[in-house]
Amino acid sequence: MTDPSTLCFHCGLPAHTADGYFAVIGGMQRVMCCPGCAAVADVIEKEGLGDYYSHRTANPKSLKGAILQDLDQLLVYDHEAIQRTFVVVQQGSVRQANLALEGIECAACIWLNERHLRSLPGVSEVSINYSTQQASVTWDNESIHLSDILAAIHAIGYKAHPFDANRQQIVLAEQRKTLLRQIGVAAALGMQVMILTVALYAGDWYGMEAEFEQFFRRVALLLTLPVLVYSGRSFFKNAITDLRLKRVGMDVPVSIGIGLAFLASTWHVISGEGAVYFESVCMFILFLLAARYFELSSRMRAMRAAQGIGAIKPLSARRLLDGNITGRQENVAAIDLKEDDLVVIRPGDTIAADGVVVSGESGIDESILTGESLPVSRGPGQPVIGGSINTRSPLVVRVTRVGNESLLAEIDRLLSQAFAEKPAIGQLADRVAAYFVATILVLAVLVAIFWFLHGEPRWLAITISVLVVSCPCALSLAVPTAISATIARLMRDKILVTSETALETLPKTTLFVFDKTGTLTLGKPAITRVDQFKNGHQVPQNPGDNDRLIHIAAALESGSEHPMAQAFMRAVGNDAELSFVESAKSMPGAGVCGRIDGCNYWLGNPALIESQTSATLPDGFHSSCIDSSESEIFLATDSEVMGRFHLRDELRPDSKATIDALEARGMKTILLSGDDERVARAVADELGMDEVIADCTPADKLDAVKRWQSAGEIVTMVGDGINDAPVLAGANVSFSTHGASAMAISSADIVSLSKQIYAVVSTYDCSKRTLTIMKQNLIWAIGYNALAVPAAALGLVAPWLAALGMSLSSLIVISNATRLKSG
Repeated sequence: MTDPSTLCFHCGLPAHTADGYFAVIGGMQRVMCCPGCAAVADVIEKEGLGDYYSHRTANPKSLKGAILQDLDQLLVYDHEAIQRTFVVVQQGSVRQANLALEGIECAACIWLNERHLRSLPGVSEVSINYSTQQASVTWDNESIHLSDILAAIHAIGYKAHPFDANRQQIVLAEQRKTLLRQIGVAAALGMQVMILTVALYAGDWYGMEAEFEQFFRRVALLLTLPVLVYSGRSFFKNAITDLRLKRVGMDVPVSIGIGLAFLASTWHVISGEGAVYFESVCMFILFLLAARYFELSSRMRAMRAAQGIGAIKPLSARRLLDGNITGRQENVAAIDLKEDDLVVIRPGDTIAADGVVVSGESGIDESILTGESLPVSRGPGQPVIGGSINTRSPLVVRVTRVGNESLLAEIDRLLSQAFAEKPAIGQLADRVAAYFVATILVLAVLVAIFWFLHGEPRWLAITISVLVVSCPCALSLAVPTAISATIARLMRDKILVTSETALETLPKTTLFVFDKTGTLTLGKPAITRVDQFKNGHQVPQNPGDNDRLIHIAAALESGSEHPMAQAFMRAVGNDAELSFVESAKSMPGAGVCGRIDGCNYWLGNPALIESQTSATLPDGFHSSCIDSSESEIFLATDSEVMGRFHLRDELRPDSKATIDALEARGMKTILLSGDDERVARAVADELGMDEVIADCTPADKLDAVKRWQSAGEIVTMVGDGINDAPVLAGANVSFSTHGASAMAISSADIVSLSKQIYAVVSTYDCSKRTLTIMKQNLIWAIGYNALAVPAAALGLVAPWLAALGMSLSSLIVISNATRLKSG
């Protein structure tokens, strides 16, 4: 047997003291097998992370010759061209990337990497997901480069590279094949052992000749040996590594239980007397492998959900040379497209990037993004989304957003962020599971001593049952399986959960707050009437003057994406030539201003006109409004009101049903709008909402949410516009609706690509079920162990039944979570 002192303390491989590689860990000099392991161990100790060696449950791979070779290759990831494909540039020099980690074996590996990276200057956020083995890292590029972060990961014995879900799926698929082969061997041979065991049990009842009984026991031994060596080897490999390095993992009690059962049975066969447990050994291994197979399948589903919509990213495009619509074309990779490039989209092609149609009209299939079954008509001046499909006629599209700025990239990034987060209830379960294994080992020793001293002949079987019956896996799986199933379920309805913590908070909501325009309404207001003014008085309409006022307003709004602005753009047409605007300025929640042909113009709500100009609004300016739900927008110079536009935005067809459903569930609903009190009140009354707060700036909306939160309310905010971004970020849970601005999407915890506002209710109901399932899983996991372990200690659970119970405990947790997918 190899002396443990000659094993590398870091990786567990053979080491030789004569080589002279050592590291001081916890005040003691430890032997290392190579300079790489010595360097890694030294970094871990100097960073104050020495507890890693106490908590880890598996060894990292040996680093011989690998580190220096890899570090030279990491510098390539600092190049801007490379980073364009996977790095998100946030404010200033702050950047974020999703990385795949290799070498992650257990929870201690996660802890070590997170602690180590957070200690690096310039790294602000780190979160690692065990299911996908994916890390989300945010850093300041002026303080630290990506290659430095990757090198730091390599320095503690792991590898990192840009996350590739396809590559991860291949690795998991190979693991799945191996598990299936091991399960096949355990099942085929285990069934034969069970048949022999039934014969032996029958012999105990009805009598059996000694030579036949011994023959059956020897055959059972021979059949069990391949199951132990091949199917059960992973349990023993991990456990031996743990014990050599003086730590405990989940495989330690399992391996001790299986090993004791096999050794005792083998001795009883050799001695010719005593009970044998070969059927229990086979059942242990079969049930445990089955549980791990289903756990692996759950991880693969989580990976597919994490990959999600990113899987539809277009790969290539046909770019027009020299920006000429009639010019030559070239095939290029989608990632090489630049803003303002012109691309040709033929029928059946996937649109390569977000853009605006320059020429042609066609139907665009956006079903994979929005769930809309029918193609949406798109023509010149109208936007198209990268990843959607052209169904009818050729189009020429001008690229507006590429790479990490596109809608698809934003959605993919938000999904990855969700999978990297850990809900509080899940963190608590992980902490409990971390201490569970050591407790079971101590308990097993005490049980063995107790029953042996009391002369119980079944003391060994009882001890084996205690070791095997415990199930910390069920505790660790209780929350992540439910979260993964819910995210996958909602994605089918085109609802993207970008923060796992939102699923934990949403069921606790007491207050639902809605924006009006584009959220409860369709977001496509139309101008219903134009009033003209001179010298403070309304004058009869002149069609020519109406057109002039609309053109001025359209010019002022030409740079805005607000639904109200688009109403003016639709009124003048996409091909209209608009006046040049100098010193254009947007005031969110109020309006816009700018200089045209030397004259200052202001376009906005009455409050803007009164506060920024000396113009006098007409007396009773609301009186001539035909419909109280119509909005009024005034156009004025510095001294005089020129016109008033009446705009109406229709409610979404399911807005009323959404508000009614929330109120039926005991929720209070509030309309928080930048529109004036009269219009906001009319909408709220029509929908039956509880309260209205109107004339709000973005700051006013955020202040209102903070007041409610201070009063103990849990606030879910639903919005879609740029001006909603601050309040979405400030709410307990935020929900952006179909057609939301990029800023609103990036601020939201939940993003709906569906045109149905009722998705808010569906998500709320699903989150309540998720929280219920998580609690059920935790109660089951805790309750099972609280009952099964004492029962085993009292000798009431046979070893084979203990193995079955342990495996079923994990399977019940996984099966319970999968109910969310069909809900």
